[in-house]
Amino acid sequence: MIEQLNQWLGSLSDASGSPVRLGPDASIGLQFQDGIDVSLQLDVDADLLHFFCDLVQTPDHLRTRQLECAMQLNLQGAQTRGASLGWDRDRQLIVLQLSFPASLLDADAFFFMLDAFVQAAGDCRAALLEADAIR
Repeated sequence: MIEQLNQWLGSLSDASGSPVRLGPDASIGLQFQDGIDVSLQLDVDADLLHFFCDLVQTPDHLRTRQLECAMQLNLQGAQTRGASLGWDRDRQLIVLQLSFPASLLDADAFFFMLDAFVQAAGDCRAALLEADAIR
C-alpha cells in the first residue's frame, strides 16, 4: 500500500515540482492554500489512512465557545464531511481527523477524500474563527 500511495502522491509532485512521498514512518505533511496543512499517516498493520489538520488555537478566554462550536459541527456533520473535530489538550488546538480503510482506496477515491478533507478543514476553520469573532 505504501508504494501505491506514493504513486498517487507522485502526481502531486508533478504539479508542485518537488518530490512528494511518504517518509520512513509512512507519513507526510502537505501544504494547501489558505494555510491548510494536512498530515497523512498510513498505518499498514491496521489498514488505515489517517488524515489530520490543526485548525485553531484554543486560548482560555475562547475555549468554551470554540469547543461548543466544534461539537455542533460534529453533530451536524455537513461541514466536517464525515471527519471528526477533536481537542488536542496538550497543544491547545482543535484538530480535524479522518481515518479510512486504505485497502478501499483507489487513486480517484484517494484524491476525492483528500480534496473533501481539505475543503472540510477550511470550512471548519472558518466556522471556528467566526465563533471567535462572535464573542
